[in-house]
Amino acid sequence: MEKVKLPREVAEAMDKVKKHANPDILYDIEYMQTVCENNRWDAPKLQPIYDWYRQNKKEYLTALVNGYEVEQTMEDMLKKFFEENVNDQSQRSRGVCIGIIKTLDILGKFIEGVNVEWDAKNT
Repeated sequence: MEKVKLPREVAEAMDKVKKHANPDILYDIEYMQTVCENNRWDAPKLQPIYDWYRQNKKEYLTALVNGYEVEQTMEDMLKKFFEENVNDQSQRSRGVCIGIIKTLDILGKFIEGVNVEWDAKNT
């Protein structure tokens, strides 16, 4: 079976639970519900997981059984596209990179490795 694509925030929260707590918590929906609804001390680390679970029960359980991947965000896709073009010295690739940077600037968005560092070195 195919792995489920989880939002980055959910995947990172699940990874932290696996690393720093008892991973069985991820299977105990009733415990997560109690913690999150009563705002107990460990609610912040479980809240993203529980919120996503409530909207995606089948996918959550499938992710526990088959594993999961991090869903690519728009920022991830833009960074990948930028990286595919940044070292190409062609006019087209330079135009792509400048276009991405200008668009991010207009939107007031910052992506590490795209318009945070590259802009200062190349414009």
